[in-house]
Amino acid sequence: MRYEVTRANGSARVRVEGALDRTAPGRVRPVVASLLEEGVAEVRIDLGGLERFDSVALVDLLETVRAGRTCGVPVRLERAPDALREALSLVREGTRLEAGLPGRARSPLERLGEVASPSLESLRRGFFLLVEVFDSAILGPFRGEKPRADRFVREVSLVGVNAVPLVVLIFLLLGVILAMQAAAQLRQFGATVLVADLVAVSLTREIGPLLTAILVAGRSGSSSAAELGTMVVSEEVDALRQMGLHPVRVLVVPKVLAFSLAVPCLALFADAIGIVAGTAFSALALEIPTGRYLEQTYQALYGSDLTSGLVKGACFGALTGTIACAEGLGVRGGPDEVGSATTRAVVSSIFAIILADAFFTTVFHGL
Repeated sequence: MRYEVTRANGSARVRVEGALDRTAPGRVRPVVASLLEEGVAEVRIDLGGLERFDSVALVDLLETVRAGRTCGVPVRLERAPDALREALSLVREGTRLEAGLPGRARSPLERLGEVASPSLESLRRGFFLLVEVFDSAILGPFRGEKPRADRFVREVSLVGVNAVPLVVLIFLLLGVILAMQAAAQLRQFGATVLVADLVAVSLTREIGPLLTAILVAGRSGSSSAAELGTMVVSEEVDALRQMGLHPVRVLVVPKVLAFSLAVPCLALFADAIGIVAGTAFSALALEIPTGRYLEQTYQALYGSDLTSGLVKGACFGALTGTIACAEGLGVRGGPDEVGSATTRAVVSSIFAIILADAFFTTVFHGL
């Protein structure tokens, strides 16, 4: 690489000729750094004589522009070859150059925003996608759009039926744990039989739908995000659009409806498994007759307990399915972005589930 520096009226021009790659003995950044130390008002890099470049040149030029911005001195690229201009256009320069500016400590509020912004962005995308799902699922049939029943049945099987063994295992253990912990406290007051009330009410109102939704988010939400993200990367989603098929109607609506149906059904099944486990533990360890335990459970439960659990489960399922699909369809870049989208889908889904649970708990408590 050869370069020539000219100065005029407080600004400097650096003309680059030859090759700018890993074999070049010198690079642009040290030259511009020395000019910045001199205090020039502007630096123009003339790339009209550049013969070849590689990824090292891209990094060198981007870091050079970043150094100028850090010092408050504009660094401009002039007469760049078309190939270099096209390569630079593929780089998210704004993100690279603005991140992590030296000499400025970030406030706790800024750090909190960096942590929360991915989840909030996922919620935003999920909200707009949910509007499209509502339009396609509810209003679509009135426009003559046929529902995809085959895909819906397939998704229900993947999300609900295939998750039954995991739910059985988790809630068998959870029912025993709840009964054990409750008995340790209630035994002090001679009210061991009230273990049935605590296990039944806590499962149906809160733990059943909440934990089931979290399990589904980790198991099926991540799978859906990875599936759609892979389809985006492999351009299958674009192929659907070229065929005149709307991706939301074909791919997203069956998944969201399946999540909305599968999660409350799994939650109801999980409640039953947990109550059975609590009954077995109470009969064996606490010597509470099975009939007495079930009678106490029947007296403790109200229709509103089951209703609130089913409503929560349907809402949690819709949130999980929508966020997972939004993250999958929002993948940009290569296959490595699929893993990041999958992680964001799980984290954002759990965040949304907790927020929704807090809202429903407040509403139901007020009612």
